[in-house]
Amino acid sequence: WSAPAALLLGGLLSSHTLLLYPTVREGGLSTDFGVAVAVGATVLTDTAALVVLAAVSGSQLAGGSTASIALQIVVGLTVLVVFSLGLLPRLARVAFRYLGTDRVVRYLLAITSFLAAGTLAQSFGIEPIVGAFFAGLALNRLVPNEGPLMERIDFFGSAVFVPIFLVSVGMLLDPKVMIEGQTLKLAGLFIAASIGGKSLAALLAHWTMGFSRPQAGLMLGLTIPQAAATLAATVVGFNIGLFDESVVNAALVLILVSIVVGTLIVERTKDQVPVPAVASR
Repeated sequence: WSAPAALLLGGLLSSHTLLLYPTVREGGLSTDFGVAVAVGATVLTDTAALVVLAAVSGSQLAGGSTASIALQIVVGLTVLVVFSLGLLPRLARVAFRYLGTDRVVRYLLAITSFLAAGTLAQSFGIEPIVGAFFAGLALNRLVPNEGPLMERIDFFGSAVFVPIFLVSVGMLLDPKVMIEGQTLKLAGLFIAASIGGKSLAALLAHWTMGFSRPQAGLMLGLTIPQAAATLAATVVGFNIGLFDESVVNAALVLILVSIVVGTLIVERTKDQVPVPAVASR
């Protein structure tokens, strides 16, 4: 494989999705220190993985010398971070204050923010998903996780955006590739690398940071599932010619296995972790 393909693969394997966080939260463990560390790690790893995605895709799509491509990506990421984390929250806060009394207006303001950040990223040759991710970080404090606006965003995403994305992925694939030896070999490699890396991280946390075995197991279960960023990075790699169909199919197998394994681990360990008596900041 080329170096860009290998780097993109490492980035997509390092990310994870907190699919099982609602299960942990319902068990009263959202304030457990180990769970908080796993949530913080998700922000860091997904951000780093999407930065790798931006750099690799930009280097493959942009023309010119290596120095000019690197400069374009650095400038693009800098402008994106300043816009998303500096300017966007202030604009959204003012808009919510003066225009956001109506629920439709608040929803449209949120969606417009995501689209604006995605368009800005694309103008610098960076994948729009990176811009949307940073916009999500920027609006985190303005959109309460349990509030009605977040419920509407989640509903519309689950009802419209996610199905469209999955249909577009399905149209890229040839089902016969799923059972080929090359696909199964890659799937086994991806599963071993992903789960092995997350297991090593949980062991290091257990040995060096004083987490109990159940806490380390809960952290492992939370960080194993791969979904959103993994699939998006895989499809981008396929579209720009770094990956073939066998890699996309292997990534789908990885997503399925990681979700099943993560669910089993969380269900087994969540009852072994004591519920925190007092919520700490």
